[in-house]
Amino acid sequence: MESALVFFVSPHALQGALKDACTALGKGRQCCLAREITKIHEEFWRGTLGEALEEFTSRAVRGEFTLVIEGANLKDANNVSDEEVKNLLQKFVEDGMSPSRAADHIAKLYRLPKKQVYNMSLEEFKHFKLNKETL
Repeated sequence: MESALVFFVSPHALQGALKDACTALGKGRQCCLAREITKIHEEFWRGTLGEALEEFTSRAVRGEFTLVIEGANLKDANNVSDEEVKNLLQKFVEDGMSPSRAADHIAKLYRLPKKQVYNMSLEEFKHFKLNKETL
């Protein structure tokens, strides 16, 4: 996605939101976390998603947050590896998304051919299903 992403996040959901963003978008994507905007304890933090996860996991989190994540650089989006796509597919399916919907979402996110990602999802979901049955 080329556009910046903006999320309003409660303090108890911040760590999970940052983990999901790192998984879906990569730890190197720039972000800004704004806390308590327009209030006396207003705070702005800037860095990468990976740095944000590290920073906000290691300290007490209070107040409402606005998470702003930079848009994708199209050149970078086309360099996504098959392994990254497969990891995202597995994450989305584990979170309850259907393989076809996950493939569609990832194809749009990284501007990849839908058919290519869907075929990867069929292959990966078959493998994922086998892993679930052996647990």
